[in-house]
Amino acid sequence: MNNKIMSSIILLFSVFYGLTAFSFKLTFIADSLGPSKYPIFLSMFSIILSLYLIISPGNLVLEYKFNVINRPILIFVISLFLYVFLLWLFGYVFATIVYMTFLGLIFGGKIFKSFITAIIFSFTIYLFFGSLLKLHFPSCYIIDMLK
Repeated sequence: MNNKIMSSIILLFSVFYGLTAFSFKLTFIADSLGPSKYPIFLSMFSIILSLYLIISPGNLVLEYKFNVINRPILIFVISLFLYVFLLWLFGYVFATIVYMTFLGLIFGGKIFKSFITAIIFSFTIYLFFGSLLKLHFPSCYIIDMLK
């Protein structure tokens, strides 16, 4: 029964996601397919899979037990939402350093190694995509507010 409830919730989110994708506007930077094709495809795929789970017989249920091994994964998923907030508030570089350090600590790394790895990762991605490919990264809301 739990998979029916969860697949119904996924179905609602997928329909909302697909309807939202129809409102994406075509800009001069977009590719020939437009900005909404991939989100629409993703929502259709998700709708089909969630309908399959709703219609399918109940014998497809897998037992899932929450134990110590799964706790880091739950913390990881929750921290993704916090990372999005940090991106908006502090910008890409600082938010990514904090987030990657936190992930390193969650999965058993030492604080110094996690921090150094996060700095290297953050600046490498920023330099590669920002400087070489000229892509835009989220800026710091606090600095933008002070301007």
